Amino acid sequence: MKAWAMINKSGDDKVFVSRNVESLPSFERPICKDSSRLNGIFWDVMKKIPLKPAATHPLPTNRVRASFILRQSDTKNLKNLIFSARPNIDRVSTFVVAAAYVWTTLAKSLGPAGDENEVLIIGADARGRRNALFDPPVAVNYFGNLLGGGVARVEHRKLAAEDGFFAAAEAIVDEMKAKIYDGDEFLKSPENLLTEMPKYRNMRALAMVGSPKLDFTEADFGWGEAEKVEVLSLDGGGYSVSLSNSGDGDLVVGMSLTKEEMEAFASMFATGLYM
Repeated sequence: MKAWAMINKSGDDKVFVSRNVESLPSFERPICKDSSRLNGIFWDVMKKIPLKPAATHPLPTNRVRASFILRQSDTKNLKNLIFSARPNIDRVSTFVVAAAYVWTTLAKSLGPAGDENEVLIIGADARGRRNALFDPPVAVNYFGNLLGGGVARVEHRKLAAEDGFFAAAEAIVDEMKAKIYDGDEFLKSPENLLTEMPKYRNMRALAMVGSPKLDFTEADFGWGEAEKVEVLSLDGGGYSVSLSNSGDGDLVVGMSLTKEEMEAFASMFATGLYM
């Protein structure tokens, strides 16, 4: 995004190249020892998907969008709550507390779901990270998608309980330690996604998009830095949340919900910060 903006602003790629001579994008598609087998599995599935015209934006939905701010003081307070109530939970990052807070707030605002599990789908950048598929890891400057992740699960009654925030944080940390931080498990058997992901269609699932490390406001296309960033794909089916840096250290949380759901979420998001 920033490379595109810089090239667009200057009219050519000279400025971009001069400033990034040590880390220019790599377009060489990585190949792993299992590429041939995996390509065959995924291609067999893709061939069965009927071709349809691409959707145009904005998508017709009955949803509204809103952005919420988690200030640095908010994330610090949320971390301190975990350290006090659950000292056994380690690696409590800004992402963990933001994801746990949004997940529990959404679960409570959407209403009862019995004893069914709710799931949080976590994405993670695999570039530069040790994993089970590529040895050595793919370079951090690879210009392409290379994503893995995990799925945290918590019963709705526990997630919506008074201490649901702590249950969510613990589930997220445990999943990240098992499926992302462990290089022997990260990106292991990616073909399992073909059978695992459809299982979540009938469950209340929330997908996390973005990261506190992403700062899209720095992308200046020639008319100044962005004052607000919205992710269009949030308007699709299901529930998704976008995370990005506000540019001054705060965290921007993007949501797309029906008007009724958004009103309930907004109310709980604001009051919950003073728990």
